[in-house]
Amino acid sequence: MKRKYRLMIWGLVLFMSVFVNVKVADAANNAGFEVIPVASKQQLNQKVTYFDLKLAPNQATTVTVNVKSTSQTPITVETSVAKATTNTNGVVEYKAFKQNKSWGLPANIEKVVTTDQNKIQLQPGEVKPVAYQIKMPKAAFDGELVGGLNFVKKVTDDKVKTNSSMGVKNQYAYTIAMVLHGQQELTKNKMSLGKITTRQINNRNVISIPLNNQTAAFLNKVTTKVTIKKQGQAKAVYTQKTSDGQMAPNSVYELPVRIGETAFRPGRYTAQVVVTSKQQHWQFTKDFTITKKQARHYNQKAVIKEDDSWLGLSLIITGIVLLLILIIVIYWRKQRRIKLLESELAASKRDSNQ
Repeated sequence: MKRKYRLMIWGLVLFMSVFVNVKVADAANNAGFEVIPVASKQQLNQKVTYFDLKLAPNQATTVTVNVKSTSQTPITVETSVAKATTNTNGVVEYKAFKQNKSWGLPANIEKVVTTDQNKIQLQPGEVKPVAYQIKMPKAAFDGELVGGLNFVKKVTDDKVKTNSSMGVKNQYAYTIAMVLHGQQELTKNKMSLGKITTRQINNRNVISIPLNNQTAAFLNKVTTKVTIKKQGQAKAVYTQKTSDGQMAPNSVYELPVRIGETAFRPGRYTAQVVVTSKQQHWQFTKDFTITKKQARHYNQKAVIKEDDSWLGLSLIITGIVLLLILIIVIYWRKQRRIKLLESELAASKRDSNQ
């Protein structure tokens, strides 16, 4: 009996392993290609799958990535280099996003790391090496210079038209992170708070709190607590907490305070911001203004849930008014009836006296 159970368990494990392998293979086939980084002699951490390099100032080297086609038809893969940034969700991005900002980079990794193989044409099953030339800045720096090597399969015009008619555009991509270490690691970060502004995300009003990581080092396990009050008042108008965020070196985290489906109210406000990253802590207080023009501009485009509290209040007031009218009518009719009875009694007395 025990042997039977063992066979059943091993059979289940074997089935799951095959199932997982099929899923991985399906993902690669859907993408149409794979990327395999070739180990570099300058690799600092041999256990990671991305490029983690330690180079001297002005040193030059080359790293290689093998691009393999898993497609049944010829494909073209486009490659580019992008600096690491932080998005509005507190996640590090290794792709190029114009809305993500940087702050005081020691160098632009998009110029430090280059390639002349921006387009790779592959036949089915073909493998081609893509070489990236790295030329470190002449001036020594401390910390890390971080970016990503991006690979995107070029979509044919027919597929774009087919997908766009359905409102969907599938695009398969891979990213390999690259970390270039400077002279020494930095363990203490400097942070500042930028100008607080209003904007929208997915047609929802948000108050943008820009946190500037001014140091060439990652910030991990980032938590934030934001309290916004009307200037001179103690009651909080908006509060928000976030946790488990990450900031790229020398990046700006445009922290959005999401106010939901509510309208901006013009006025002067004070924001109190508390940021924590492991053992590091920062506190900021800054005033900002939401003008009538800004509020009107965003409220016209925002998804706003109508405030129906006024409806309940108006119903209560209407009910009270109707009740008062009813009381007045009843009182008037009662008084009228009393006067009629009095007049009838007076008339009967006159008749009896005659």
